[in-house]
Amino acid sequence: MTNKPKIEFVSYSGSYPNLCRGKLVIKIDGKNVSFGKTKKFWGWEKEDELAEHPSFWVSGGCCGFDGDYSESYVCPGDWEMEDCIHEKDYPNEIWNLLPKILELMNDHVPCGCCGGCL
Repeated sequence: MTNKPKIEFVSYSGSYPNLCRGKLVIKIDGKNVSFGKTKKFWGWEKEDELAEHPSFWVSGGCCGFDGDYSESYVCPGDWEMEDCIHEKDYPNEIWNLLPKILELMNDHVPCGCCGGCL
């Protein structure tokens, strides 16, 4: 019999206007594990913002403009699993926990799509 790992929410740094681009930190069996940006981009000097593993989520919401572009709209929605994530980018123990981690994210992080990209 194998024990299920204990997973806990620690923090999420995303906020308007980049709610979907935050760093997610969780604890797995008492050890902090982070997800988000894993590479430093030109002009970005906040190395402490880098994560151990790539992000795996996308906003389940949407935003846009009406037909004549006179009004904008924002429809928040639960976080969803990114379609183009790759198993090779995560250790097996993390890969297998991603659905559970996404549930935890949906329980603690405001619904996706803040409209900041409009």
